[in-house]
Amino acid sequence: MNLYVKKISIVILLISTLGITVNEKITGETIILSTGEYPPYNSESLLYKGLVPRIVTEAFRLAGVTVEYIFYPWKRAYIMSANGELDGTIQWLYSSDREADHYYSDAIMEERFVWFHLDSEPFSWVDLNDLEGLIIGAVSGYTYTEEFYNAVDENRIQVDFASTSLQNISKLQYKRIQVFLENIDIGNHLLNTHFSAQTINSITYHETPFISDNSYLLLSRINPESRRLLELFNDGLKKLKENGHYEKYIQESRQGNYIQPEVK
Repeated sequence: MNLYVKKISIVILLISTLGITVNEKITGETIILSTGEYPPYNSESLLYKGLVPRIVTEAFRLAGVTVEYIFYPWKRAYIMSANGELDGTIQWLYSSDREADHYYSDAIMEERFVWFHLDSEPFSWVDLNDLEGLIIGAVSGYTYTEEFYNAVDENRIQVDFASTSLQNISKLQYKRIQVFLENIDIGNHLLNTHFSAQTINSITYHETPFISDNSYLLLSRINPESRRLLELFNDGLKKLKENGHYEKYIQESRQGNYIQPEVK
């Protein structure tokens, strides 16, 4: 084997060993992001630190950037990023106040609130009028839409408020309610961590969301590298969606694959 061929073979071996493609950059750069507990999206107890860190890590990895995560209470997580003590923070809904402190990435997740129901009792809905006659489970303290509260006040829908979504799942099991409203990923996580396989298989959700909003990576405006990093991230996120890995990570999370054995 001549020297040139030998060098090419070594490079190919290194790329294979490190698990990177020829389109990735090897920069050795590391950034630090803050976040808070919000399973299954973010949690120190979950594999990969949760679904959103998995997506963010892989998007940056395609540009050769390593990400480390530090968990804080949410208020502190935001302030440390806004002050430039860290590179950025995940994941946040849009607000003009936050945009004054940060650059917003392309949307990481569409967080959707859907109607969970028994698989044996399917239903169709277009608007809240279609839920008349059903007993709806909701959680006290959650913020729903003005339309939802108006329908309650006008007695167009019957709502049974509970303290937690876990209570709503139990009520659904025993048919004390017919549907309940919850974030699609949080609902699946609660099922996967607190209920039997029989219960998990008996409950599904309507694909049409009642509420949806996007969440984002925020990078501090104080950091002069933030615009460059944002471009790298957005490019990596686009590639994850194009190659199918983005959707794969979401489905893995919804199936409970990121729950550590000792936690599940």
